[in-house]
Amino acid sequence: MARTKMTQRQLRQLRARTSWIRFHLPREQDWPTWSTAHSYMQLGPLSGVAGCEKVWLARKVEDPEEAALIVHWESADSVRDFQASPACAQLLRDLPESDVQVSLASGSLLQGLSLNDAGDASSSSSVPPRILTFQWGYRCLFEEDLNVRITTTALMIPYTGEPTPKLWWDAVREAFGRFLPKGCEDLVVHYPRPRTYQWTAWASVDSDVCQLGNRTIFCEYRRWADYHHVSGFNGATVEREEVVANSPEARESWAQTVAKAMPPVAVWEQERWDIQVATCYIPVPEDEDEEMGEEDVEHERQLEEFLKAQLESH
Repeated sequence: MARTKMTQRQLRQLRARTSWIRFHLPREQDWPTWSTAHSYMQLGPLSGVAGCEKVWLARKVEDPEEAALIVHWESADSVRDFQASPACAQLLRDLPESDVQVSLASGSLLQGLSLNDAGDASSSSSVPPRILTFQWGYRCLFEEDLNVRITTTALMIPYTGEPTPKLWWDAVREAFGRFLPKGCEDLVVHYPRPRTYQWTAWASVDSDVCQLGNRTIFCEYRRWADYHHVSGFNGATVEREEVVANSPEARESWAQTVAKAMPPVAVWEQERWDIQVATCYIPVPEDEDEEMGEEDVEHERQLEEFLKAQLESH
C-alpha cells in the first residue's frame, strides 16, 4: 500500500511538543513574577527562546492556586535546548512549587509525575523533573488554541520489555475511539461522518524528553469553548462541563471505558483547568478611530457631494 504524503500542517504537528510546568500562584496574582526584567514580563525567561511558540497560564478549577505554565514548542529539540539552558534554571527557580506534594499512588497522576517522577533520580539524565512534555496524536486541531476551560484525563499504562508506542496508540484508539461520556452524547457532528476531533485530542508523554521508567502516559484533552468557538464546539460549553464534572453517571461511563483498554490502565485521573493565553499572542485589533488618510478624506467628500446632489434633484 502506498504511503500517504503528509501535509505541512501534519509534519508541523508531528514535530510539535507541549510542556506543562506546575507551580503555586496566589489567587490575587495574575501571572508569575520574575527575579529579573524581560522583554515580555508574562513570559519571563521564556521571552525570545528559540522554538517557544505560545505560552498559556492555567489554573486548576477546584484549587485556583495550583497553576501551570503551558508552553507550545516547535519541536522536541526546542524543549531539550531550553532545558539545558540557564533560562530554564531561572524559570524553575522563580516558579514556587505547589504546596501539595503528592505521589503517583495517591491518585494525582500528572502532578505526581511532573513534580516527582518525570525524571529518574538515579539516572544521569539532566531533564528537570518539573517539566512534563507531551507529543500530540494525529489530526489534533486545537493543540495551539487552549483557551478557556480544558479538561484532561490521564492514563498510566505500565509495561515490560521494549516500549511499543504504535501498539499503545492503537489500544487507546480502540478503547476510546468514539467514546462520549454520559451526558455528552449529543456533542458530536455526524456530517459527513461522526467526528469529535475538533473537541477532543490525545497526547502522550514524550519518553525521549521525560524519563518515566517502564510506563507510558496518555492524556485526553477536551476543550469547552475557546476564542474561536465562544459558545463551545457543537454545544461543548463551560456550563455543560460543570454539569458533566458533577455527574456520577459521567464518571462511571469513563471508568467502564478505561477498564476496556488493553494493555490495562493502572491509574487514571481527571483534572479541570481554566486557561488564558499570554497577552503578547493576542492580535491587536485595528483602531477604528484611526485618523483617515488623504484618499479616505477625498472619498468621504465625494460621497457627501453625491448624496447632496441626490437630495437636491428630488
